[in-house]
Amino acid sequence: MATSHQTFCRNCTHSCGLVVTVDEGRVTEVKPDRAHPITEGYFCIKALANAELHGGADGRLVHSVKRAADGTFAAVDAFAAIDEAGDRLRAIVAEHGPRAVGIYMGTGGYFNSLVQPLAKSWLHEVGSPNFMTSSTVDQSAGWVAMMRMGFVASGKPNPAEVDALMIVGANPLVSHWLPAFNPSKRLREWGKRGQKTIVVDPRRSETARMADLHLQLRPGEDVTLFAGMIRLLLERGWHDRAFCTRYVGGVDTLARAVAPYTPDYVAARAGVAAELVEEAVRVFATSGKSLVITGTGICMAPRSNLAMHLATALNVLCGGLRRPGDVVDNPGVMMPRTFTDAVVPPQRPWATGIQCHGVPTGRIYGEIPTGALPDEILTPGPDKIRALIVLGGNPVKALGQPEKTLRAFRSLDLLVSVDVRLNDTARLADYVVAAALPMERHDVPYIFDGLSWASTPFAQYAAPLVPPPPGVVDETLFFWALARRMGLSLEYRKIGLSMSYADAPPGHALDMTRPPDPEQFARLWLEGSAVDFDALKASPGGIVPTLPEQRVAAAPDDGARLDLCPADVTDELAAALADRPDPARPYRLTTRRLLETMNSAYRDAAPAARRWPANPAFMHPDDMAAEALAAGDRIEVASRHGSLTAEVRDDPGVRRGMIAMAHCWGETDAAHDPGQRRGAFTGRLISLDDDVEPINRMPVQTGFAVSIARAADRVPA
Repeated sequence: MATSHQTFCRNCTHSCGLVVTVDEGRVTEVKPDRAHPITEGYFCIKALANAELHGGADGRLVHSVKRAADGTFAAVDAFAAIDEAGDRLRAIVAEHGPRAVGIYMGTGGYFNSLVQPLAKSWLHEVGSPNFMTSSTVDQSAGWVAMMRMGFVASGKPNPAEVDALMIVGANPLVSHWLPAFNPSKRLREWGKRGQKTIVVDPRRSETARMADLHLQLRPGEDVTLFAGMIRLLLERGWHDRAFCTRYVGGVDTLARAVAPYTPDYVAARAGVAAELVEEAVRVFATSGKSLVITGTGICMAPRSNLAMHLATALNVLCGGLRRPGDVVDNPGVMMPRTFTDAVVPPQRPWATGIQCHGVPTGRIYGEIPTGALPDEILTPGPDKIRALIVLGGNPVKALGQPEKTLRAFRSLDLLVSVDVRLNDTARLADYVVAAALPMERHDVPYIFDGLSWASTPFAQYAAPLVPPPPGVVDETLFFWALARRMGLSLEYRKIGLSMSYADAPPGHALDMTRPPDPEQFARLWLEGSAVDFDALKASPGGIVPTLPEQRVAAAPDDGARLDLCPADVTDELAAALADRPDPARPYRLTTRRLLETMNSAYRDAAPAARRWPANPAFMHPDDMAAEALAAGDRIEVASRHGSLTAEVRDDPGVRRGMIAMAHCWGETDAAHDPGQRRGAFTGRLISLDDDVEPINRMPVQTGFAVSIARAADRVPA
């Protein structure tokens, strides 16, 4: 008999409410939950793929596998695989020390709130600092900017409350990241009440088409544009002087550093008319409350640390932060906290403490930059990584430069992948432990908790709706069983985003003699919360608790100030002026997202497979005409470091001189698809030696120079 159940999606931070139909132990239908108090019946097409994935399609693993000597995989009992891996890990640590071991956690790990504390506890007990996540691949430029500048503890306002909203390098109508649930509806609502929206994006994206102003800059010129905007802002006196006096230092230094970025220079280099840039600055600075929000587009581009610093500085100069007395709509339910306007001064953790073994940098937010991982594996020495656990991720695909990345991963003494698919990374693993899918496990939407753009406090608990196939393991049990085999004891601490194990409050020691019930971890997450776990369990659609009103409190002025222009930012602004176009490569490649996929996930699900059998290279029709290309022709796209082939399609929303392609497609190992007919891997065009940011080693994956040529329309033998 079919039954319906309320739960939530685990694909992104929106955690959209779902109604799932279960028939005879199988997920048969996924629909939006129209009674959900937050998402109100909104969800995206990726949520629909849950039914297909739970039905065994889209490459879902239904049992764990072990690699044989000839490279083939054979089914293996999951706990036998864990025991074997535990024995090998114990031997590696005994011979080479704890730094020989690391964990990489991808998107799949991020959206399983109960497993992250166990992963960090296990690594802490091993004694290794090598915790890496996908955040340092696509958004850690924001972390670097915050640490070099400092931050105000009041946080940013809700986008719904501001009068001018600038969206930079993000397309929330497709990626569903920011600025709100049901972004198309919200942007229309905010526009009707007078909010002005400015979008900065090289492509006339779905979000850009809704904007009041669209700055369609040349790809990779974020630094040029924002330096010019700050110059105009300060020259016109449109910045918030009172706010800057109280919270900000380095304004005059920044003004001198951006002085060469004149309107004419910005127009010539960034490709945005000086009049449009000035209008955008005027609207943003003089409309009232303002806010800049950024996406991965700016973070994955050249000089992203500097670009993010400048975008943040523009927001700060206009006072785009909460002030004392402002109401905090969502102070957090599962991890409640208070807010003040205290200035947290700059800090540079990468320059102190534990340093990377293979490259000159250190930890950021308690994480080793993932871009350093290949060098941490390949560089000889006593601290090289020899064993890696990959939790819900695909770092081989995320990093790029496959000749180096594949060589590094193949050289590991032990690689264990815990995943739901046999992805590019898992195909290199010694053991692939098949993990439970979202509807087969317990969860709480901790990423949603306390978000500034979520106006309503909310909590929800998701119980398993269907049993996992025999041999599939809950990820929490994976780390418990691994620790038991290695003779380690675990403590479960409530660990939020970008929080290290050492910074988390003390938790609960686990019984290492008896497998835990994963529901126990959900119950621990709700300890100290504004809602009771049992009440939440009895309300599968979630609870909107009534919380006392909280306002930002004024902190004593201790003299701390944000530093808008430290010495290295001054140097980077000067160095950026020396960048020159590459005449041999007149186009610039940008990465874009496709609605039906998420990074490397869901490419084989039916909606994506029907519409996107491969990832095309999108060009402006006028560029195609100039190159004598027609839709469906194949082109070779080449950078300084590599090349790919793809089918070309016209897109008038792409600016001239630009190639736009979805990232995380194709094969990392070209031998698996020599004709690149199942998609082209844009990571083939970058170098992890040359195309990485300093400090956070983030790969430059968008906005770089390429050339194009017609490709032979045949598949190599």
